[in-house]
Amino acid sequence: MRKNNLAEWEKLRNFATDFNDEITKRYAHSADRNLGNSIALQNMCNSCAVQRGLTPSSQCKVGVRESTKFRVHNKMRKITILLTAVILSMTVNAQNTGYEKSVSFFGNFGVGKYANSTYGFNMVNGYRFNQYFYLGFGVGIGYSSELSSVTEYVYLGTKERRQDRYPIPLYLQAKFNLTNGAVSPFILVNAGYTLDIKEYLKDAPGLMLNPALGVEIPVGEKQAILVSAGFKLQHGTMFESGAYTRSSLMFKSISAEIGFKF
Repeated sequence: MRKNNLAEWEKLRNFATDFNDEITKRYAHSADRNLGNSIALQNMCNSCAVQRGLTPSSQCKVGVRESTKFRVHNKMRKITILLTAVILSMTVNAQNTGYEKSVSFFGNFGVGKYANSTYGFNMVNGYRFNQYFYLGFGVGIGYSSELSSVTEYVYLGTKERRQDRYPIPLYLQAKFNLTNGAVSPFILVNAGYTLDIKEYLKDAPGLMLNPALGVEIPVGEKQAILVSAGFKLQHGTMFESGAYTRSSLMFKSISAEIGFKF
């Protein structure tokens, strides 16, 4: 995900390779020595057995012991290589975890029969559990010329009334990075509740859901540019023609966001 992580992985992989080569040379030398000793002792045992009229296998205890040592050395080498690989994997993974925060500018462009558009800023603080999963809490402030009522006239058509609103979205963000490359595409889901500076809590816009697709472009060790687009659902209320109470409905919009992670 980050260039420095790739460089660190390359260094660790080179270290593991050199370490493995050194172990291999040492055990190979030891194995050759033990195998040579084993062959010599085997010949001695066989010669001695022939002179005494015995079967060679009954006198070859030393050769068996040397062969056993060789197998033990081979197993130790495999275990050492496996432990080294596990440690390297844990080290690289640890570099992709920790606290992350981002700020962004967003625009929600209303679509459908009743449309509201909103523009503003978000800030998200959270924790990256590994190179693929991030969970954070976001808060924002925006501006919207919100649709407050719609009146339909027979001859004059439809007349809309709008008023200035300042929504404050509070939400959880779950982000899933699809790759661990230098440029990483991701899927994110924002889910939460939207308040309004001008409204009491009971009259606040309410629930919101915003799934999106995006890409993360690194510009430093822990810095990256974030670009995403998605579809947002925002609960709201308005007066419809002929109604004396507010109607509850779900406003739809196309969302776009560009931000900076640090």
